[in-house]
Amino acid sequence: MCCRAVWAALLVSLIVLTFLSTLKATSIKNFLRAYYENVFDYVQATFLEALDSPPRESYARTLMAAWWLALIILTNLFTGNMKAGLTVRQPHPRIDSVAQLVRTEGLKVYVIKGPPFPLLLSVRSVYSLGRALSIFTPVK
Repeated sequence: MCCRAVWAALLVSLIVLTFLSTLKATSIKNFLRAYYENVFDYVQATFLEALDSPPRESYARTLMAAWWLALIILTNLFTGNMKAGLTVRQPHPRIDSVAQLVRTEGLKVYVIKGPPFPLLLSVRSVYSLGRALSIFTPVK
């Protein structure tokens, strides 16, 4: 999932949860004050800080618990992806032919002395095979 999509989903869900937590307000003034307080409560929960006081109503506690659970899942998902990205090395490019082997620079190939493979390459008339023989380093 894209990073922008995750932040957008968090922002939208923060606004929706704050609105749902504030629906019980009786007047506009009470609604705005409760909305303001709930925004800060959910932002505090987003940064994993303790609230000044827990929500009084059971529906508000349920919404806050769902928000905490979603945050725990998202932080664990982010941490797991970050650890996997930092610990797994990128695979090296695959070499499928002798021509690719010859073109690859900075590659050291070791061949045990004695097997017929270097002899086979030296007898062949193909230029790339003969050049491939020159990059092999014999090992005792």
